[in-house]
Amino acid sequence: MGIAWRIAKDERGRTFLHHGGQSTGGRAFVLIYPKERVGVAFVSNLSFAPFSEKEAAAIAARFLPASQ
Repeated sequence: MGIAWRIAKDERGRTFLHHGGQSTGGRAFVLIYPKERVGVAFVSNLSFAPFSEKEAAAIAARFLPASQ
């Protein structure tokens, strides 16, 4: 963690950062691949909206290079 951002590596060794949370009446999630300049953000006015790292990673994968 770095200033509440989770820092991780995907299955190809690429570094990504993510953070999400919810409060009464809303939910948000952000996933960023800084080196690849790819980011995905979800924002909802529903506390129970069903999205997380898995869904954000699936969208980001469409914009990431196939190989390094």
